[in-house]
Amino acid sequence: MNHGVPTSSSGGVFLVKCSDCKCLAVRGGNGGWKSFYDGSELPANTVAVVPVPAELILPFLPEIKRVQLCPARSSDQN
Repeated sequence: MNHGVPTSSSGGVFLVKCSDCKCLAVRGGNGGWKSFYDGSELPANTVAVVPVPAELILPFLPEIKRVQLCPARSSDQN
């Protein structure tokens, strides 16, 4: 049960829960959950609790994660 939380693989960071922890995660290419911090696969029983707005976590991220979360926009868009 996902309590109405969207769980698409289109992106976004989610607070997820599995049998032994809660953490921030993103969907992997195979549809499973991956830890947002180190990319490790999370157990199959992981479920989304709530989406987390990027604005809430950006101040706490190292620069490399900020770049990954907010890719640079092209300046030559017309």
